[in-house]
Amino acid sequence: MSADRKQDRERRLFLFLLFCSATFYLFFIFLDGPIWCRDSQGYVDLSPRRPYLYPLFLSGIRRLTSEQSLRNGLPAYLFYAGVVQALVNAYAAFFTAKTVYRIAGGGRREKRANTMALFALLFQFAVSLLNRFGAARGSMYAETVMSESLAMPIFSLLICHLVLALRAEFAPEAGGSRGAMRGMVLPLLFVAGDLFLLLGLRSQLVFCLPLVAFYFFVQDVWPKNRRRPLRFGILLLLLLLVFAGNGRAECLYNEKIHGFFAEHTGKHEAVLCTLLYTCSEQDAEEMTVLSAPVSEKDISGEKDSSGEGEGSDGTGTSDVGQEKISLLRALFVACKERGVRMADVPAGADWVETASHYADSYDIIGYDILIPTVETFVKEHPEDFRWDEQTHRMIWEKEKKTDANAGASEKKQDEQMRVELAYDTVSGELVKLLLHQNPRPFLRLYAYN
Repeated sequence: MSADRKQDRERRLFLFLLFCSATFYLFFIFLDGPIWCRDSQGYVDLSPRRPYLYPLFLSGIRRLTSEQSLRNGLPAYLFYAGVVQALVNAYAAFFTAKTVYRIAGGGRREKRANTMALFALLFQFAVSLLNRFGAARGSMYAETVMSESLAMPIFSLLICHLVLALRAEFAPEAGGSRGAMRGMVLPLLFVAGDLFLLLGLRSQLVFCLPLVAFYFFVQDVWPKNRRRPLRFGILLLLLLLVFAGNGRAECLYNEKIHGFFAEHTGKHEAVLCTLLYTCSEQDAEEMTVLSAPVSEKDISGEKDSSGEGEGSDGTGTSDVGQEKISLLRALFVACKERGVRMADVPAGADWVETASHYADSYDIIGYDILIPTVETFVKEHPEDFRWDEQTHRMIWEKEKKTDANAGASEKKQDEQMRVELAYDTVSGELVKLLLHQNPRPFLRLYAYN
Protein backbone atom coordinates (compact mmCIF):
# COMPACT_ATOMS: atom_id res chain seq x y z
CA MET A 1 0.00 0.00 0.00
CA SER A 2 2.80 2.42 0.88
CA ALA A 3 4.48 1.69 -2.47
CA ASP A 4 1.25 2.56 -4.28
CA ARG A 5 0.98 5.82 -2.36
CA LYS A 6 4.58 6.71 -3.27
CA GLN A 7 3.89 6.04 -6.94
CA ASP A 8 0.76 8.16 -6.75
CA ARG A 9 2.65 11.06 -5.15
CA GLU A 10 5.37 10.71 -7.76
CA ARG A 11 2.82 10.80 -10.57
CA ARG A 12 1.17 13.89 -9.12
CA LEU A 13 4.56 15.58 -8.76
CA PHE A 14 5.40 14.94 -12.41
CA LEU A 15 2.00 16.22 -13.56
CA PHE A 16 2.50 19.36 -11.45
CA LEU A 17 5.97 19.98 -12.90
CA LEU A 18 4.73 19.43 -16.45
CA PHE A 19 1.76 21.75 -15.92
CA CYS A 20 3.97 24.51 -14.47
CA SER A 21 6.48 24.18 -17.29
CA ALA A 22 3.87 24.26 -20.06
CA THR A 23 2.05 27.20 -18.46
CA PHE A 24 5.27 29.20 -18.12
CA TYR A 25 6.45 28.87 -21.73
CA LEU A 26 3.00 29.13 -23.32
CA PHE A 27 2.25 32.28 -21.31
CA PHE A 28 5.18 34.14 -22.83
CA ILE A 29 4.58 33.04 -26.42
CA PHE A 30 0.97 34.25 -26.12
CA LEU A 31 2.15 37.45 -24.43
CA ASP A 32 5.02 38.34 -26.79
CA GLY A 33 4.24 36.42 -29.95
CA PRO A 34 7.10 35.20 -32.18
CA ILE A 35 10.26 37.32 -31.96
CA TRP A 36 11.85 38.26 -35.29
CA CYS A 37 15.66 38.37 -35.15
CA ARG A 38 18.39 39.28 -37.59
CA ASP A 39 18.93 35.63 -38.54
CA SER A 40 15.22 34.88 -39.01
CA GLN A 41 14.92 35.85 -42.68
CA GLY A 42 17.42 33.20 -43.72
CA TYR A 43 15.39 30.45 -42.05
CA VAL A 44 12.09 31.64 -43.55
CA ASP A 45 13.61 31.94 -47.05
CA LEU A 46 15.18 28.43 -46.88
CA SER A 47 18.60 30.03 -47.29
CA PRO A 48 21.36 27.55 -48.19
CA ARG A 49 23.47 29.25 -45.52
CA ARG A 50 21.32 27.68 -42.79
CA PRO A 51 21.29 24.01 -41.70
CA TYR A 52 18.28 22.27 -43.13
CA LEU A 53 16.15 21.16 -40.17
CA TYR A 54 14.78 24.45 -38.81
CA PRO A 55 13.84 25.83 -42.26
CA LEU A 56 12.08 22.50 -42.90
CA PHE A 57 10.26 22.85 -39.58
CA LEU A 58 9.03 26.35 -40.48
CA SER A 59 8.08 25.21 -43.97
CA GLY A 60 6.04 22.33 -42.54
CA ILE A 61 4.21 24.62 -40.09
CA ARG A 62 3.51 27.03 -42.96
CA ARG A 63 1.89 24.27 -45.02
CA LEU A 64 -0.28 23.12 -42.11
CA THR A 65 -1.44 26.55 -40.96
CA SER A 66 -2.12 30.05 -42.28
CA GLU A 67 0.05 32.91 -43.50
CA GLN A 68 -2.41 35.62 -42.47
CA SER A 69 -0.67 38.48 -40.68
CA LEU A 70 -0.80 38.94 -36.93
CA ARG A 71 -1.12 42.31 -35.24
CA ASN A 72 2.68 42.61 -35.17
CA GLY A 73 2.87 42.06 -38.92
CA LEU A 74 4.35 38.56 -38.87
CA PRO A 75 2.67 35.61 -40.62
CA ALA A 76 0.39 33.51 -38.45
CA TYR A 77 2.37 30.31 -39.04
CA LEU A 78 5.30 31.81 -37.11
CA PHE A 79 3.04 32.10 -34.07
CA TYR A 80 2.06 28.43 -34.37
CA ALA A 81 5.75 27.57 -34.76
CA GLY A 82 6.36 29.52 -31.55
CA VAL A 83 3.69 27.47 -29.77
CA VAL A 84 5.40 24.23 -30.85
CA GLN A 85 8.75 25.63 -29.71
CA ALA A 86 7.24 26.58 -26.35
CA LEU A 87 5.93 23.04 -25.88
CA VAL A 88 9.32 21.54 -26.78
CA ASN A 89 11.03 23.86 -24.29
CA ALA A 90 8.41 23.01 -21.67
CA TYR A 91 8.94 19.28 -22.10
CA ALA A 92 12.73 19.66 -21.98
CA ALA A 93 12.51 21.68 -18.75
CA PHE A 94 10.14 19.11 -17.24
CA PHE A 95 12.30 16.16 -18.33
CA THR A 96 15.38 17.82 -16.85
CA ALA A 97 13.58 18.20 -13.52
CA LYS A 98 12.39 14.59 -13.74
CA THR A 99 15.95 13.39 -14.41
CA VAL A 100 17.24 15.35 -11.41
CA TYR A 101 14.49 13.73 -9.33
CA ARG A 102 15.68 10.25 -10.37
CA ILE A 103 19.33 11.04 -9.69
CA ALA A 104 18.47 12.55 -6.28
CA GLY A 105 16.98 9.27 -5.12
CA GLY A 106 13.38 9.33 -6.33
CA GLY A 107 10.90 7.67 -3.99
CA ARG A 108 13.66 6.40 -1.67
CA ARG A 109 14.56 9.99 -0.68
CA GLU A 110 11.29 11.65 -1.50
CA LYS A 111 11.69 15.04 0.19
CA ARG A 112 15.20 15.58 -1.11
CA ALA A 113 14.24 14.46 -4.63
CA ASN A 114 11.15 16.68 -4.69
CA THR A 115 13.18 19.71 -3.61
CA MET A 116 15.92 19.08 -6.18
CA ALA A 117 13.39 18.56 -9.00
CA LEU A 118 11.56 21.77 -8.16
CA PHE A 119 14.85 23.67 -7.94
CA ALA A 120 15.92 22.31 -11.34
CA LEU A 121 12.70 23.55 -12.94
CA LEU A 122 12.84 26.97 -11.27
CA PHE A 123 16.47 27.38 -12.29
CA GLN A 124 15.50 26.96 -15.96
CA PHE A 125 12.66 29.45 -15.50
CA ALA A 126 15.15 31.91 -13.98
CA VAL A 127 17.48 31.69 -16.99
CA SER A 128 14.57 32.32 -19.36
CA LEU A 129 13.37 35.27 -17.27
CA LEU A 130 16.88 36.70 -17.24
CA ASN A 131 16.93 36.64 -21.05
CA ARG A 132 13.43 38.13 -21.16
CA PHE A 133 13.83 40.96 -18.65
CA GLY A 134 17.51 41.34 -17.76
CA ALA A 135 19.52 40.79 -20.95
CA ALA A 136 19.77 43.27 -23.81
CA ARG A 137 18.01 40.83 -26.18
CA GLY A 138 14.71 41.30 -24.26
CA SER A 139 13.21 37.95 -25.24
CA MET A 140 13.33 34.26 -24.42
CA TYR A 141 15.01 31.94 -26.90
CA ALA A 142 11.86 29.79 -27.01
CA GLU A 143 10.00 32.67 -28.70
CA THR A 144 12.54 33.51 -31.39
CA VAL A 145 12.41 32.55 -35.05
CA MET A 146 15.84 30.95 -34.85
CA SER A 147 17.20 27.42 -34.65
CA GLU A 148 18.35 28.06 -31.06
CA SER A 149 14.70 27.91 -30.01
CA LEU A 150 14.74 24.15 -30.64
CA ALA A 151 18.45 23.40 -30.33
CA MET A 152 18.69 24.55 -26.71
CA PRO A 153 15.91 22.33 -25.31
CA ILE A 154 17.09 19.36 -27.38
CA PHE A 155 20.61 19.90 -26.02
CA SER A 156 19.11 19.71 -22.51
CA LEU A 157 17.41 16.45 -23.49
CA LEU A 158 20.74 15.15 -24.80
CA ILE A 159 22.42 15.84 -21.46
CA CYS A 160 19.61 14.06 -19.59
CA HIS A 161 19.54 11.06 -21.93
CA LEU A 162 23.34 10.86 -21.79
CA VAL A 163 23.34 10.80 -17.98
CA LEU A 164 20.59 8.17 -17.92
CA ALA A 165 22.40 6.03 -20.51
CA LEU A 166 25.66 6.17 -18.57
CA ARG A 167 23.82 5.19 -15.37
CA ALA A 168 21.80 2.41 -17.03
CA GLU A 169 22.22 -1.01 -15.46
CA PHE A 170 21.94 -4.16 -17.56
CA ALA A 171 23.53 -7.60 -17.74
CA PRO A 172 23.65 -8.88 -21.32
CA GLU A 173 26.45 -11.29 -20.50
CA ALA A 174 24.54 -12.99 -17.71
CA GLY A 175 21.06 -13.32 -19.14
CA GLY A 176 21.43 -12.65 -22.81
CA SER A 177 17.71 -11.87 -22.80
CA ARG A 178 15.84 -9.54 -25.09
CA GLY A 179 15.02 -7.29 -22.14
CA ALA A 180 18.69 -6.87 -21.23
CA MET A 181 19.58 -5.98 -24.81
CA ARG A 182 16.73 -3.48 -24.95
CA GLY A 183 17.95 -1.94 -21.70
CA MET A 184 21.35 -1.45 -23.30
CA VAL A 185 20.31 -0.20 -26.75
CA LEU A 186 17.24 1.95 -26.00
CA PRO A 187 19.13 4.66 -24.03
CA LEU A 188 21.71 4.82 -26.83
CA LEU A 189 18.95 5.36 -29.39
CA PHE A 190 17.64 8.34 -27.42
CA VAL A 191 21.16 9.83 -27.35
CA ALA A 192 21.62 9.22 -31.08
CA GLY A 193 18.20 10.74 -31.85
CA ASP A 194 19.05 13.90 -29.91
CA LEU A 195 22.39 14.19 -31.71
CA PHE A 196 20.77 13.79 -35.12
CA LEU A 197 18.31 16.60 -34.38
CA LEU A 198 21.04 18.85 -32.98
CA LEU A 199 23.28 18.46 -36.03
CA GLY A 200 20.32 19.20 -38.29
CA LEU A 201 19.58 22.37 -36.32
CA ARG A 202 23.08 23.65 -35.47
CA SER A 203 25.97 22.06 -37.34
CA GLN A 204 28.43 23.68 -34.89
CA LEU A 205 27.31 21.11 -32.33
CA VAL A 206 29.14 18.38 -34.21
CA PHE A 207 31.69 18.54 -31.37
CA CYS A 208 29.11 16.66 -29.27
CA LEU A 209 29.84 13.46 -31.22
CA PRO A 210 33.44 12.99 -29.99
CA LEU A 211 32.45 14.17 -26.51
CA VAL A 212 29.73 11.52 -26.24
CA ALA A 213 32.14 8.88 -27.55
CA PHE A 214 34.72 9.96 -24.95
CA TYR A 215 32.23 9.70 -22.06
CA PHE A 216 31.25 6.16 -23.06
CA PHE A 217 34.90 5.22 -23.60
CA VAL A 218 35.69 6.24 -20.01
CA GLN A 219 32.63 4.35 -18.77
CA ASP A 220 32.78 1.18 -20.88
CA VAL A 221 36.37 0.66 -22.07
CA TRP A 222 38.74 2.39 -19.67
CA PRO A 223 37.94 0.54 -16.39
CA LYS A 224 39.50 -2.92 -16.30
CA ASN A 225 37.00 -4.43 -13.89
CA ARG A 226 33.82 -3.37 -15.71
CA ARG A 227 34.25 -3.26 -19.46
CA ARG A 228 31.32 -3.14 -21.86
CA PRO A 229 32.83 -3.28 -25.35
CA LEU A 230 29.54 -4.30 -26.95
CA ARG A 231 27.73 -1.14 -25.83
CA PHE A 232 30.66 1.04 -26.87
CA GLY A 233 30.74 -0.61 -30.29
CA ILE A 234 27.00 -0.06 -30.77
CA LEU A 235 27.43 3.58 -29.76
CA LEU A 236 30.22 4.17 -32.29
CA LEU A 237 28.06 2.66 -35.03
CA LEU A 238 25.15 4.93 -34.08
CA LEU A 239 27.40 8.01 -34.02
CA LEU A 240 28.71 7.14 -37.48
CA LEU A 241 25.14 6.77 -38.76
CA VAL A 242 24.17 10.10 -37.20
CA PHE A 243 27.08 11.93 -38.82
CA ALA A 244 26.76 10.33 -42.25
CA GLY A 245 22.96 10.36 -42.26
CA ASN A 246 22.76 14.02 -41.34
CA GLY A 247 25.20 15.04 -44.05
CA ARG A 248 23.31 12.96 -46.60
CA ALA A 249 19.96 14.43 -45.54
CA GLU A 250 21.28 17.97 -45.86
CA CYS A 251 22.74 17.31 -49.31
CA LEU A 252 19.44 15.82 -50.51
CA TYR A 253 17.58 18.83 -49.09
CA ASN A 254 19.82 21.31 -50.93
CA GLU A 255 19.61 19.29 -54.14
CA LYS A 256 15.81 19.35 -53.93
CA ILE A 257 15.52 23.04 -53.00
CA HIS A 258 18.54 24.62 -54.71
CA GLY A 259 19.77 22.15 -57.32
CA PHE A 260 23.16 21.41 -55.72
CA PHE A 261 24.03 18.20 -53.88
CA ALA A 262 25.97 19.98 -51.13
CA GLU A 263 25.85 20.74 -47.43
CA HIS A 264 24.85 24.18 -46.17
CA THR A 265 27.20 27.07 -46.74
CA GLY A 266 28.57 29.61 -44.27
CA LYS A 267 30.55 27.00 -42.33
CA HIS A 268 33.62 29.26 -42.21
CA GLU A 269 31.75 32.45 -41.34
CA ALA A 270 32.07 32.37 -37.54
CA VAL A 271 35.81 31.73 -37.44
CA LEU A 272 36.42 34.17 -40.32
CA CYS A 273 34.64 37.00 -38.47
CA THR A 274 36.71 36.28 -35.37
CA LEU A 275 39.99 36.12 -37.31
CA LEU A 276 39.21 39.46 -38.96
CA TYR A 277 38.50 40.88 -35.50
CA THR A 278 41.81 39.71 -34.00
CA CYS A 279 44.04 40.43 -37.01
CA SER A 280 46.44 43.33 -36.45
CA GLU A 281 47.67 45.73 -39.14
CA GLN A 282 51.14 44.18 -39.03
CA ASP A 283 49.67 40.70 -39.52
CA ALA A 284 47.54 42.00 -42.38
CA GLU A 285 50.54 43.50 -44.17
CA GLU A 286 52.59 40.34 -43.76
CA MET A 287 49.78 38.11 -44.99
CA THR A 288 49.00 40.16 -48.07
CA VAL A 289 52.67 40.06 -49.01
CA LEU A 290 53.15 36.37 -48.24
CA SER A 291 49.97 35.34 -50.07
CA ALA A 292 50.99 37.09 -53.28
CA PRO A 293 51.98 34.38 -55.78
CA VAL A 294 55.37 35.11 -57.31
CA SER A 295 56.78 33.41 -60.39
CA GLU A 296 59.76 34.05 -62.66
CA LYS A 297 57.44 35.72 -65.15
CA ASP A 298 56.10 38.00 -62.43
CA ILE A 299 59.66 39.03 -61.52
CA SER A 300 60.80 39.58 -65.10
CA GLY A 301 57.55 41.31 -66.07
CA GLU A 302 56.82 38.86 -68.90
CA LYS A 303 53.28 37.92 -69.85
CA ASP A 304 52.00 34.58 -70.95
CA SER A 305 50.66 34.60 -74.47
CA SER A 306 47.66 32.55 -73.32
CA GLY A 307 46.37 35.39 -71.13
CA GLU A 308 47.61 38.29 -69.04
CA GLY A 309 48.40 37.34 -65.46
CA GLU A 310 47.71 33.63 -65.99
CA GLY A 311 49.95 30.72 -65.21
CA SER A 312 51.51 28.66 -67.99
CA ASP A 313 48.72 26.12 -67.69
CA GLY A 314 46.03 28.76 -68.11
CA THR A 315 44.54 28.25 -64.68
CA GLY A 316 45.12 31.85 -63.65
CA THR A 317 46.79 31.13 -60.32
CA SER A 318 48.37 34.62 -60.15
CA ASP A 319 45.08 36.37 -60.82
CA VAL A 320 43.32 34.38 -58.10
CA GLY A 321 46.12 35.23 -55.67
CA GLN A 322 45.81 38.94 -56.48
CA GLU A 323 42.04 38.72 -56.02
CA LYS A 324 42.55 37.21 -52.55
CA ILE A 325 44.90 40.05 -51.61
CA SER A 326 42.51 42.73 -52.87
CA LEU A 327 39.60 41.13 -51.05
CA LEU A 328 41.53 40.85 -47.78
CA ARG A 329 42.61 44.48 -48.00
CA ALA A 330 39.04 45.60 -48.62
CA LEU A 331 37.86 43.68 -45.55
CA PHE A 332 40.69 45.04 -43.38
CA VAL A 333 39.98 48.63 -44.43
CA ALA A 334 36.25 48.26 -43.77
CA CYS A 335 36.87 46.75 -40.31
CA LYS A 336 39.29 49.54 -39.46
CA GLU A 337 36.85 52.24 -40.57
CA ARG A 338 34.03 50.75 -38.48
CA GLY A 339 36.25 50.28 -35.40
CA VAL A 340 35.42 46.59 -35.08
CA ARG A 341 38.89 45.15 -34.51
CA MET A 342 40.46 43.97 -31.29
CA ALA A 343 42.98 46.78 -31.79
CA ASP A 344 40.08 49.25 -31.42
CA VAL A 345 39.28 48.17 -27.85
CA PRO A 346 40.04 51.16 -25.56
CA ALA A 347 43.39 50.98 -23.80
CA GLY A 348 43.14 49.58 -20.29
CA ALA A 349 39.88 47.74 -20.95
CA ASP A 350 39.34 44.62 -18.86
CA TRP A 351 38.22 41.24 -20.16
CA VAL A 352 34.51 42.03 -19.72
CA GLU A 353 34.78 45.16 -21.87
CA THR A 354 36.81 43.29 -24.48
CA ALA A 355 34.26 40.47 -24.64
CA SER A 356 31.45 43.03 -24.93
CA HIS A 357 33.26 44.86 -27.75
CA TYR A 358 33.73 41.57 -29.60
CA ALA A 359 30.05 40.69 -29.19
CA ASP A 360 29.02 44.10 -30.57
CA SER A 361 31.52 43.87 -33.44
CA TYR A 362 30.77 40.29 -34.49
CA ASP A 363 27.46 40.97 -36.27
CA ILE A 364 28.81 44.16 -37.84
CA ILE A 365 31.75 42.25 -39.32
CA GLY A 366 29.52 39.44 -40.55
CA TYR A 367 26.40 41.21 -41.82
CA ASP A 368 27.69 44.67 -42.73
CA ILE A 369 31.19 43.90 -44.00
CA LEU A 370 31.99 40.26 -44.77
CA ILE A 371 28.78 39.03 -46.43
CA PRO A 372 28.12 42.04 -48.72
CA THR A 373 31.80 42.41 -49.68
CA VAL A 374 32.38 38.76 -50.57
CA GLU A 375 28.99 38.31 -52.24
CA THR A 376 29.60 41.40 -54.39
CA PHE A 377 32.99 40.00 -55.39
CA VAL A 378 31.48 36.62 -56.27
CA LYS A 379 28.72 38.18 -58.38
CA GLU A 380 31.23 40.36 -60.22
CA HIS A 381 33.54 37.39 -60.97
CA PRO A 382 31.24 34.46 -61.86
CA GLU A 383 33.81 33.12 -64.31
CA ASP A 384 36.25 32.47 -61.44
CA PHE A 385 34.16 29.66 -59.96
CA ARG A 386 33.10 26.26 -61.24
CA TRP A 387 31.16 23.40 -59.66
CA ASP A 388 33.03 20.09 -59.39
CA GLU A 389 30.53 17.24 -59.73
CA GLN A 390 32.99 14.66 -58.39
CA THR A 391 33.88 16.40 -55.11
CA HIS A 392 30.61 18.37 -54.82
CA ARG A 393 32.58 21.56 -54.19
CA MET A 394 32.84 24.98 -55.78
CA ILE A 395 36.38 25.52 -57.11
CA TRP A 396 37.96 28.99 -57.21
CA GLU A 397 40.17 29.18 -60.27
CA LYS A 398 40.30 30.88 -63.63
CA GLU A 399 39.34 28.04 -65.91
CA LYS A 400 40.15 27.78 -69.61
CA LYS A 401 36.95 28.04 -71.61
CA THR A 402 36.55 25.07 -73.91
CA ASP A 403 33.65 23.62 -75.86
CA ALA A 404 33.53 20.71 -73.41
CA ASN A 405 32.80 22.79 -70.33
CA ALA A 406 30.97 25.71 -71.93
CA GLY A 407 27.69 23.81 -71.86
CA ALA A 408 28.19 22.68 -68.27
CA SER A 409 28.25 26.29 -67.07
CA GLU A 410 24.76 26.79 -68.51
CA LYS A 411 23.24 24.05 -66.38
CA LYS A 412 20.03 25.25 -64.78
CA GLN A 413 20.77 25.55 -61.09
CA ASP A 414 19.74 27.89 -58.30
CA GLU A 415 21.73 31.10 -58.76
CA GLN A 416 21.48 31.93 -55.06
CA MET A 417 22.99 28.57 -54.16
CA ARG A 418 25.79 29.08 -56.70
CA VAL A 419 26.64 32.42 -55.10
CA GLU A 420 26.48 30.88 -51.62
CA LEU A 421 28.78 28.01 -52.57
CA ALA A 422 31.27 30.42 -54.12
CA TYR A 423 31.01 32.59 -50.99
CA ASP A 424 31.81 29.52 -48.90
CA THR A 425 34.85 28.71 -51.04
CA VAL A 426 36.17 32.27 -50.81
CA SER A 427 35.60 32.32 -47.03
CA GLY A 428 37.53 29.08 -46.64
CA GLU A 429 40.47 30.46 -48.61
CA LEU A 430 40.49 33.65 -46.54
CA VAL A 431 40.48 31.61 -43.32
CA LYS A 432 43.58 29.75 -44.55
CA LEU A 433 45.36 33.07 -45.05
CA LEU A 434 44.22 34.60 -41.76
CA LEU A 435 45.40 31.58 -39.79
CA HIS A 436 48.95 32.88 -40.38
CA GLN A 437 48.32 35.78 -37.99
CA ASN A 438 49.80 35.97 -34.49
CA PRO A 439 47.68 33.45 -32.52
CA ARG A 440 47.95 35.20 -29.14
CA PRO A 441 45.09 37.73 -29.63
CA PHE A 442 42.81 34.95 -30.89
CA LEU A 443 43.61 32.72 -27.91
CA ARG A 444 43.18 35.62 -25.48
CA LEU A 445 39.78 36.41 -26.97
CA TYR A 446 38.79 32.75 -26.71
CA ALA A 447 39.74 32.79 -23.01
CA TYR A 448 37.71 35.98 -22.44
CA ASN A 449 34.60 34.41 -23.92
